[in-house]
Amino acid sequence: MRPFDALAESIAYQQLSGKAAATIWKRVRAIFPKRKFLDPKLVLETPDEKLRAAGLSRSKVAALKDLAAKTIEGTVPTRACLWPK
Repeated sequence: MRPFDALAESIAYQQLSGKAAATIWKRVRAIFPKRKFLDPKLVLETPDEKLRAAGLSRSKVAALKDLAAKTIEGTVPTRACLWPK
């Protein structure tokens, strides 16, 4: 799993029961069908209302978009940086 994907999922799961979080995360992933990984650029381009409709709170949408921006900027390390071969 890539750091962006792991952290994004962690944001969705914060302060929720596992079942509720899993349901919300499944809805978020459904916004980006046929993608194995989340694309930070697409996350940034997604209207907040669409992410809110999936069940994310305003603060989680803000955190997810901040994470996407920081990933694009290079602040969030890539998998290759964390686990070199």
